[in-house]
Amino acid sequence: MNSQLNWWDDKNKALELAVSLRGNARSVLSDLSHEQRRNYPDFVIALVSCFEQELYRMEMKHHQCKQGESLNKLAQVVKRLTNKLYPVAPVGVRRAVGPGLLSRCP
Repeated sequence: MNSQLNWWDDKNKALELAVSLRGNARSVLSDLSHEQRRNYPDFVIALVSCFEQELYRMEMKHHQCKQGESLNKLAQVVKRLTNKLYPVAPVGVRRAVGPGLLSRCP
């Protein structure tokens, strides 16, 4: 909303976003080129990508099988998360990583 009130262009939005970041979010800046830091759409995509991966990692780590959850349903969850976490990894690698989740099931 501030951006509309102040008539900010993408460069100004990116700069305001950059100075407002704290903690782990601020570290994303170091992975971006000078141009990307001033390109609001690129900057937002980088932030989302960084924390989206963390969300998938946490979901994978803390997934608990529900009572009566079928093996087929669990396999779907594992496949979805490993595909999100490792989109460019070969299928064999994704299949090797996923089964660790199975040990947390009754």
